[in-house]
Amino acid sequence: MRFNRSGSQPWGFLVSAVAIGVLAGCAGQSTLTPLPANLGSTDTLARLGLDIPGALPPPKCKGQKNTKEYAEVAKEVLKKDGGSLCVPDFRYWGGALQYPQTYSSYTYTVKLVSSTTAYKGSLLPPAGSKTPIFYLQIGFNSFPGFYPTLPKGAPLVSSHFKPKKSYTVELFEYFYGLGWSEEGSCYQVAGTSKRGGSLAGAGTVFEKLTFLEHNGAIEIFEGALTSTRCQRT
Repeated sequence: MRFNRSGSQPWGFLVSAVAIGVLAGCAGQSTLTPLPANLGSTDTLARLGLDIPGALPPPKCKGQKNTKEYAEVAKEVLKKDGGSLCVPDFRYWGGALQYPQTYSSYTYTVKLVSSTTAYKGSLLPPAGSKTPIFYLQIGFNSFPGFYPTLPKGAPLVSSHFKPKKSYTVELFEYFYGLGWSEEGSCYQVAGTSKRGGSLAGAGTVFEKLTFLEHNGAIEIFEGALTSTRCQRT
């Protein structure tokens, strides 16, 4: 990536020995559990405005729960042949995230948490020189591996995406005891939808990747910050 991150150690709910102990004790399950935070910075408030007036909000996911800091879906099932995950609707961010066929017939599930800030207590990578405009936390029940071909399907959408502008998708995995590792990134020019702009290829970052830990995060940035294009347009 064309920007640097200050350190590789996680922060948020892994900052205490107690939290780390809980993570180690629950090695067979996702430990993605958001905690509350205080909002109010100028940057945060600016993000609440709509870049595309009149855009419809994304539909809510089944079983979705919202707070003022984030929206979450506790459990979605991955299809062996690949498919679509419902991204929790939060402040005009949402839609779907495609993923490729998995290597195993094991039934994988995932917890997703949408937010527009790195709120206190979140399991997210350390800050870099550029600030993401959207965060999607990922918590798997096991360790899925993905084939290289992303299926067609509904896109990630937002009134904050500007059609014909480039956006970068970056995927991280959290390794217990080691910190965060960037697993892949790509950029795409946003398309149009009735819900604002759209990114159909955001799930490209899953291609040919096998998760070795339960938890990860996807971050969206403005601009093309890598030379790798997302597969779908």
